[in-house]
Amino acid sequence: MAPQSTPSRGEIPSRGELASAQFDATKHSWRGKYARTIVLGQGHLVTHDPVDRPPNSLGRQTNSWPVTDLGLVDQQGCTVFLKLHTAKHWWQNMLVFHLAREEEATRLIRRLGQVRCSRPH
Repeated sequence: MAPQSTPSRGEIPSRGELASAQFDATKHSWRGKYARTIVLGQGHLVTHDPVDRPPNSLGRQTNSWPVTDLGLVDQQGCTVFLKLHTAKHWWQNMLVFHLAREEEATRLIRRLGQVRCSRPH
């Protein structure tokens, strides 16, 4: 199920699990650079097209990856590099997100770790 719209950025309540978190970022891929809203929670990292109206709502879902398929490679300032373990092609094996502030990149990494730890085994 896709994450729902929320009245405020940051924490989205979910059904008994760790609340989801939203981040505004630019996704860098082999196709180009795209503005994205990242939703991290319920065991997945999901990207959406950003929308301005209504405020803080989510646009069309563009991608979804189980957090178990992602490995942290590096954080350099505002940029987060994630290894996609299930990529079928070499040019698709790295997810690169640039956030507005280094603190947001760090929060994304921390939240990714929390979501991984909250997953049932």
